[in-house]
Amino acid sequence: MNAQPAKRRRQFKVFFYEPYCKGCEICTEMCPEDVLRIGSRLGPLGYFLAEVKDEGACNGCRYCEVACPDMAITVVEVDE
Repeated sequence: MNAQPAKRRRQFKVFFYEPYCKGCEICTEMCPEDVLRIGSRLGPLGYFLAEVKDEGACNGCRYCEVACPDMAITVVEVDE
């Protein structure tokens, strides 16, 4: 019997460049996995910043990264 190893789920990390974030909520609306939210912390521009709500749910689609009008988001795959 030839046992196949279990496939590991790919893991991703979402980074925000806070000086560019204006809390427009586009990233939260675009995320199909509900990974992001607008938090309660104010950024340097005086807007509430986007933040990660559930990083483990990120599927790496990068919709948030592409949709961000200010290029404040980067999604990277991590090796664990």
